[in-house]
Amino acid sequence: MVRLFIAVTLDEAALEACGRETQRLEAALGKLAKAVRFPRPEGLHFTLKFLGWTPEELVPALHQGLTRAAAPLTPFELVLEGLEAFPSVRRPRVVYLNVSEGGAELSRLAERVETEIAPLGFPTEKRGFTPHVTLARVKDPKLASRVGESVAAVPPLRVAKLQVAKVSLMRSELSPGGSQYTELEGFPLGGSAR
Repeated sequence: MVRLFIAVTLDEAALEACGRETQRLEAALGKLAKAVRFPRPEGLHFTLKFLGWTPEELVPALHQGLTRAAAPLTPFELVLEGLEAFPSVRRPRVVYLNVSEGGAELSRLAERVETEIAPLGFPTEKRGFTPHVTLARVKDPKLASRVGESVAAVPPLRVAKLQVAKVSLMRSELSPGGSQYTELEGFPLGGSAR
């Protein structure tokens, strides 16, 4: 069994820009920063579908499904801009970087991924897809409203623009220091060379 998910990864420039935005968020939170957990900057990505523990013998079928999902789509640009929160800024559990441009294209890619891998036994997501990059998770629910106030006070900033040219099958390995992510394979949009 391998722990897998499907994602769009960020290029080096976008990762660096997200790192700066995380520092800006941490500064805005001040002492409240202890109430949140920040993921490793190098692990930031757009999760399209979390598969969880998956039998290794399904990997070739996933390969075929992801090839089919990506082939009819063309590469597109995403713009990361502004902070938001799930379920709301008033009582956040997750603070994320919003997509201001390219969200429709990313949602279409996520929908194609769902459609192609559902026959393999992976349940279809009931909630709608919201394109986002998670920057922080609130550890202490009692401080959520105060964290939300700080997040709402951060002026929106255009953080990064990136080109999406592939979808990736990712492996997640759990460790005491946090999850480690490895790209197993990339599937090019439009079927171009990897």
